[in-house]
Amino acid sequence: MKPTSPGGTALRAWIRTAPLRSAGLPCAEQRVVDQVAYERRDAAHDLLTEYQRERLETIPGFLWHPQDQRWLAMFNKHQQFWRVHQREPRRRSPDPAEAAIERWVAHQRALAGAGRLLPERERLLRAVAFRILR
Repeated sequence: MKPTSPGGTALRAWIRTAPLRSAGLPCAEQRVVDQVAYERRDAAHDLLTEYQRERLETIPGFLWHPQDQRWLAMFNKHQQFWRVHQREPRRRSPDPAEAAIERWVAHQRALAGAGRLLPERERLLRAVAFRILR
């Protein structure tokens, strides 16, 4: 069905008003999340104007690379765990935070073993005091 056909117009109207069913977010909020994700993809291909970039950066909590921020947060949690406990985190720990850190470490090692870990991350994981990669 073409968007310009009478049925297409009805379809577009329904899409705009239909409730979204992802992540349990309210419809308006999910639309913002989807739009920001779309804008980030355009930015990766240098398709945004300077004005569009500035407008996105005015959104509270907006990050261009949120995955990098989460990765760095887990890296810092790992280093802090070592400083406090002087040992590697355990997967079977009763502490869910410790188990999460160990799962993250195992994932980084698996990525490195498969050659899929970003080079700058691999250098960091090999260079720190409490190394994750040997």
